[in-house]
Amino acid sequence: PVNQCTFALVDENGMQQEKKRVIVSNNNEKDVDFVSSNDVLTSWFLKTTQSDVGAMAINFRNRLSGHTDHHAGNYESIIVYAPPDYASPVLIRKSLDTFRRTKTIDDPLPNFLEALGLSSGLVTNWASFADANQIPGCHEELHIPLYDAAPLVPSGTAVMIIFRAGPQGLGIFMAGSPETLRELGYSRQFQRKPAFLSAKPLL
Repeated sequence: PVNQCTFALVDENGMQQEKKRVIVSNNNEKDVDFVSSNDVLTSWFLKTTQSDVGAMAINFRNRLSGHTDHHAGNYESIIVYAPPDYASPVLIRKSLDTFRRTKTIDDPLPNFLEALGLSSGLVTNWASFADANQIPGCHEELHIPLYDAAPLVPSGTAVMIIFRAGPQGLGIFMAGSPETLRELGYSRQFQRKPAFLSAKPLL
């Protein structure tokens, strides 16, 4: 089937409640002090798409010593996850401490031939890359990435882009098969959704 794209808004109140729930459920471990919206969304997306292999793009600027906004270069890579590694937002948060998956760290990843028959999910966060537009006599209502990813996303792959949607807060762009979008709860009918995403269509 032809891949499709859709947008959704993050419900800030619902997201705050989800973050609290995650920390409370992790109370026995006490190994993380917080989880971010990125952690929650990444875990949810990869779990819901049932990705055999998950990947999250990461910007090393201001994360590694000597790599700041004042240094030229492309300091980016990805963290690759197996299903046990993205099972909770806490595990996503912990992977950012070492820039490696945490549960299957000693297990080999699928090779090229093995990966051909597997599903995959990719998450990237653009929220920090866009500032408010300052145009005299105008005010920003909505900011979205214009990216026709549907024809570029391979079969069996789902993509989520987290972005700053302007005054409305965070938004997410999702691309994948129609079946994948239905599983995510964001088909055109908006039949199902997690509490931390708004039922209001973004477009």
